[in-house]
Amino acid sequence: MAEATEIDCSLPDRRFMEIEFKKIELEDRELIDRYLNQKTYRSCELIFPNIYLWSREYPTKFAIVENALVFQGIETGRILGNESYSCGG
Repeated sequence: MAEATEIDCSLPDRRFMEIEFKKIELEDRELIDRYLNQKTYRSCELIFPNIYLWSREYPTKFAIVENALVFQGIETGRILGNESYSCGG
């Protein structure tokens, strides 16, 4: 079994980055679409209506971090994973 590695999430000066995730709302469509429209592959899973509707069943939040859209899936207080999508070059 592979040994777990610790991930350093600190900034260069050793402070930790505080990310404020937000529940996905209909008003967020334009912002989220701006990032998702930059992806180069097609997937029906990564469209706003799908993300919005499924976020009601599987709690999902988002944040913009250093010009990247980041999703956070949460289940009973534990983070399931993060996905990020950059906007522009």
